[in-house]
Amino acid sequence: LYYTLATLYETQLINAQGHWVGGQTTLIQTGDVVDRGHDTRFILDFLDLLALEAAAAGGQIVRLLGNHELMNLGGDVRYVSMEDFRSFEGAKARQEAFSPQGHYGRRLRSFRVSVIMNDTVFVHAGMNPNWGSMGHQRLNDLAMGAIRAKKWYDPILGAEGPLWGRRQIYGAAKGECELVKAGLSAISGAELREVRRMVVGHTIQNSVHFYCDGGIVATDVAISRQCGGGRTTALELTPEGPGKLGARVVAAQGVATANLSIVNAMERSIRSMWLARYRGEKEYEASSAPAKVPVKQATEPKPWQAPLTPVQGQQGRILSGRTEDKGDGGDAIKAAGDVNAVVVSALNALGERVNQYTYLLIIACATFLALPLFYSRRLDLDRMR
Repeated sequence: LYYTLATLYETQLINAQGHWVGGQTTLIQTGDVVDRGHDTRFILDFLDLLALEAAAAGGQIVRLLGNHELMNLGGDVRYVSMEDFRSFEGAKARQEAFSPQGHYGRRLRSFRVSVIMNDTVFVHAGMNPNWGSMGHQRLNDLAMGAIRAKKWYDPILGAEGPLWGRRQIYGAAKGECELVKAGLSAISGAELREVRRMVVGHTIQNSVHFYCDGGIVATDVAISRQCGGGRTTALELTPEGPGKLGARVVAAQGVATANLSIVNAMERSIRSMWLARYRGEKEYEASSAPAKVPVKQATEPKPWQAPLTPVQGQQGRILSGRTEDKGDGGDAIKAAGDVNAVVVSALNALGERVNQYTYLLIIACATFLALPLFYSRRLDLDRMR
């Protein structure tokens, strides 16, 4: 939460009280808010509230799905910290919260997989020519349809899909730009307009990188301390001509010393507010126990199809980033080295120890149950003698 607030404050989108002051700015969060520490629900709820304030001021917050949101929706919690489970008061409660009927499950199922603003496409991992040729709206429909139908092995949600695929960014980092150019060409053809830039998260960098003459921008710089980063970096896009956006990096590499006390006080205040709200919700649910209404897939709205406002005029700008948690912020253009692998290894090791203890328990129980049979057999033999 701290680095989420710090990034938004450093980029002049919120004031010292955590309220939106970004005017008509568009903030695009490129996914992976979850699995980045123990502040998942704080950040998701804070951004919900901030989105309302932004809309009232003529701005907008666009939130994209990342592969870690997808994992949580599908019940894959390998990267969830123990503190995050505790913030939901247990694994079962957290699982229910991310279910199709749960508060966060419903919210995440309303996010987009991709969005195009002016001449720039935003997507969590990448957009190869196969997906780009569909156009971003059809891509969103197919991906969200697969998620709502729980088709977790659908290719659009798979290793080469827009939430996972890394071939474009890995190739671009080595100077191999053919796949990036082909992806942009396919998107341009499907959209019937020039799309000259792709902005992605997912693949961690030590700073924002512009590859292939700016054709693809890697913005994952590990804003979250959980991922070893703690960087308050964002990519700013501003109009530089009809339908075109210029790009620059803002708020790089840390919180200004003069703002440390402001951000600390803001975090304490906002955390306290949400903790009080969570306690109130729990008490209300315990007293009223409202009945759960089943969700009807056929009549559900498709919020990811809602039209967005293009950036226009000198006042318009786009900030792209990953607001991870403290875990502390998410994809405010985020990056996180191999920390995820370390976390997974630790959790796997824990699982192996649990399995070992389980085997020992089974052996102990089997031995305990076998003892009466053994002694009973000995008594029978003694009597026969």
